[in-house]
Amino acid sequence: MINGGATVDQVAAVGRVIRTAGFEGECAAELAAQGGGIWAVMLDIGPKTFFGGLVGAAGVDAWRRLKVFMVELREAFGAPEGSHLQLYLRPDAVTREEWEASGHRVGPPGFHRSNEHHPEELLVDSLMSDQELKAMVDRYRDTPDSDPIR
Repeated sequence: MINGGATVDQVAAVGRVIRTAGFEGECAAELAAQGGGIWAVMLDIGPKTFFGGLVGAAGVDAWRRLKVFMVELREAFGAPEGSHLQLYLRPDAVTREEWEASGHRVGPPGFHRSNEHHPEELLVDSLMSDQELKAMVDRYRDTPDSDPIR
């Protein structure tokens, strides 16, 4: 799911980026607006499956593929360079209603524990440094999807 204000063309472009990265599924613009020009993409996928599929055998430079993926998503939205994009990885997706009921606020990148409104999530932020992206990929790409993200 992506920002509810996305156009039909943006939804199609984001869907193409996700499919080109090797993932299947329906792309829909249903998230409540993040405000302040922040674009949000939520994927119903565990971190090991996501990182394993996205970065594959990229080895020590795996984080660079994640960085490119974030740029591709930003470009799919037609947003200018430097725009703020947040990618939420959740092993169990939430509905639009659950997302809105959670009063979801932008949090720091990294792991967020579940609460009564949504499951745990791993947040990747386009404003993360190269070192932060590398550390995230190194930490989470081998985490079994059946295990808590921590």
